[in-house]
Amino acid sequence: MGKDTQLLGKQGEFFVFHKLLEREITVYAPIFDIEGIDCIIRTPKGKHIDIQVKTRKKEALFDYRGELSPRSDLYIICHIAEQEKTWVLPSKIFSKFSTKSKYKGTTLNRLTITKKIRKELLDYEDDEGFDALVRQAGTGKVKTKSGWQWLKQKYLQPGAKKIEIRPGMTKNTKEVYKRIQKMQKKMRI
Repeated sequence: MGKDTQLLGKQGEFFVFHKLLEREITVYAPIFDIEGIDCIIRTPKGKHIDIQVKTRKKEALFDYRGELSPRSDLYIICHIAEQEKTWVLPSKIFSKFSTKSKYKGTTLNRLTITKKIRKELLDYEDDEGFDALVRQAGTGKVKTKSGWQWLKQKYLQPGAKKIEIRPGMTKNTKEVYKRIQKMQKKMRI
């Protein structure tokens, strides 16, 4: 691994540390990345969550080398440095969307975040992903948004899912969803 790659990796790790610290989560970082863990979060119940940060300069292609055994206390955070775009993925989700292969005698799990996969990962993207991690850890503070802000972020951006009105919704909820549907049509989402 070259010097530029190592610097890029550290840049990604510090970006993630910043995002966690601004949510008032205490971050524990090992001195060396020997076991593929870049930081640890301790939960109020005395357990911990391991975090591996994968950073790329431009492209949304992330590799996890070695056997990936998905577990609830392992997150793989994928970060694109130039765009400051991040996906905070439970290892189960990373495993679900990645492809497995053999590379130089070891297992390689490669996640390429295409437009199609990006739609599937909206709940794990940027602040939503970090806030989901806060909720999973049971510690720290989420960046609270109003319901309207949350709906706009989720449904009014390129590549968003179309919002659907379902039976059983209240009259007010249906009105809000109809408003978003109109905006989606205008934006051609």
